[in-house]
Amino acid sequence: MNRIKNQFILLGLGSVGKRHAEFLSSLDGQLLCVDPDDKAIQWAKKNLKGDFEVFNSLPKTSKLVKKIGVPKIGIVANLGPTHFKSICDLVKIGVKALYIEKPITNSLKSLDEILKLCKKNSVKLLGGFQNRYTGIFEKIHDISKNQLGGYPTLISVNGGAMGIVTNGVHYLDLAVSIFQSNPKHVISDLRNMKINPRSNKLDFWEGSSVWGFKNNRQLSINSSNLSSVRQRAEIFCPYGKISINEDFSLSIFARNKDEIIADDRMVRLGTAKQIDNIIVKPNLENLFEKIFESLAQGNYNKIDLERELVATRAIIYGLISNKESKKISLNQTINKKWYEYKWQIS
Repeated sequence: MNRIKNQFILLGLGSVGKRHAEFLSSLDGQLLCVDPDDKAIQWAKKNLKGDFEVFNSLPKTSKLVKKIGVPKIGIVANLGPTHFKSICDLVKIGVKALYIEKPITNSLKSLDEILKLCKKNSVKLLGGFQNRYTGIFEKIHDISKNQLGGYPTLISVNGGAMGIVTNGVHYLDLAVSIFQSNPKHVISDLRNMKINPRSNKLDFWEGSSVWGFKNNRQLSINSSNLSSVRQRAEIFCPYGKISINEDFSLSIFARNKDEIIADDRMVRLGTAKQIDNIIVKPNLENLFEKIFESLAQGNYNKIDLERELVATRAIIYGLISNKESKKISLNQTINKKWYEYKWQIS
């Protein structure tokens, strides 16, 4: 009788894939790694433990996949432009649970096809948005409601060489949680440079993008590829702000209460001062366990397929807005050229 609880099929052993492999090899399961680079085998033998094997293509795993009759979980951690094919290939061999690194895919068309494919085959898909598992948005909601006069109204992210897509998509996903709504429209002014650390064939966008949400909430991301300073974010609330620091801890700033009582109009601006140097740290312990818990245990009730695709869809609309040089509604029909366009993003 087979004692293995799950079979993990990991595509990609780059910098991100290696972190997944190290964690997954510690679980009670069989890990099949797929990477065309010969160095991947050497790395795996040196760093992984437990029941694992490394292959240079997915078809070469077929015998083991068919032989082991346990739940199969696919992890896609290769380059963004290959995600869609990887998802299709995993579904074809019977994988019913997927963890996909961001962005989920690189075109609006393939996003829609992924949605149809997963619904048709009852596949559960989880996006690689780690901020959801740190408790950060819950802390932001609690602080803003109880100390800063109400929920956030503006999120401003600024930094050097973070990539509007590469890092910005994480803040987009966080904004969806904080504002509790999907983006409604976007306007962008961007420039592309080939400095993506994963491959010089991949884009790395700098500039500014602004997404609008319901109730006039707004996320702005500003990035410069001419700076090496790590990004920070400021979250503005009615009577104060929360800073997401470079280490992702939170600092809280509030306006003087007496000033607000004297004149609480929003146009009467005041300085927000840090509250007793309080710093709230996110919970980064056992992060991968939290992420993979629902997939590994087969508990898919909390996974909303359409929610997993929101940030990727919004980031692609941001790229289209830049190309069109205009503000774009995320509900409007996009012409075929941009709908099918395959962005070199990862």
